[in-house]
Amino acid sequence: AIVRTVYHACLFDLPSTVTFGAKCQSSRSRFEAYGLLVDLATCSRPCMTELLELCVNDEQWQQKRMQWSYHPSHMDKHPQPFVGLKNQGATCYMNSFMQQLFMVPDFRDGIMGVRVENLESDDDRRNSLVHQLQTMFGYLQMSQKKYYDTLSFCRSFRDMDGRVMNLGEQKDVNEFAALLFDRLEDGLRQSSRRTLLDDTFQGMLVHQMISRDCKHTSTRPEPFFMISVTVKNKVNLYQALDLYVEGDLLDGDNKYMCGTCNKKVTALKRACIGTLPPYLIVHLKRFEFDFDQMRKIKVNSFFEFPLDLDMKPYTLEHLSPESQQQQQQQQKQQQ
Repeated sequence: AIVRTVYHACLFDLPSTVTFGAKCQSSRSRFEAYGLLVDLATCSRPCMTELLELCVNDEQWQQKRMQWSYHPSHMDKHPQPFVGLKNQGATCYMNSFMQQLFMVPDFRDGIMGVRVENLESDDDRRNSLVHQLQTMFGYLQMSQKKYYDTLSFCRSFRDMDGRVMNLGEQKDVNEFAALLFDRLEDGLRQSSRRTLLDDTFQGMLVHQMISRDCKHTSTRPEPFFMISVTVKNKVNLYQALDLYVEGDLLDGDNKYMCGTCNKKVTALKRACIGTLPPYLIVHLKRFEFDFDQMRKIKVNSFFEFPLDLDMKPYTLEHLSPESQQQQQQQQKQQQ
């Protein structure tokens, strides 16, 4: 019995839903456990027989025997504190985004607290995106392995046409995130946490048409989960956000029809932040379409971002004419 206990509980048990795996994690403790097995096998023929049977019949050795230089510790995350996600070919964009979502406590705890209904069969669980996301987050939080295999999550994730994710196709994370949130909204609609995404990531954009020929301004609010900023020819996030709220001037043949004045006027068309979400997701447009090559190319230029981001200069409150006048007056007083 002691041989079986040392072999499984101390050395070779793998993490599962009910156990953290082998108790001996450090090199020192594993050395002592191996030494105990050697002493038992040397001093007792029954112990030697039992140990050989365990080695020959262990499914883990059968599964790994074709791998070069295999050792159980290679799958152990110790001493690293975090669990990785396996790249299925070209899914690095997905892995990076899922890790960031996991690091948002309110979203992580909300997902783990969702009770998914109507999961009566294995097929139901395999096809449920919410269930697969819960499984992924559970492994990222509790697993003792170096990484979690995302294949089951990828198989449950389908596009607008119902097709399974292409693991060999590199995608823009913005497209993936939009589709993921859309699928999660559907999956959470019948649960107690149906507003989880809105409560965590939703903000409000304000689209404006500001006339230069009259005093009228047209505004249209729009909810958002993510804002996308230009990376090309920008060196940091502040420059990208400045461009985001700069807007376009509509003049000449493109003049805006003012509904109040009933005439075409020169106007500034722009978008700014009306309401910030609890957690703001900023997407960097790393992919640009090259009309010479007629394909998307990745922008790999250097780009900085601050650890503390002040979003006030990009809000409707700050960019309003009244606020601009107050700032100008304050600048004059300081001068």
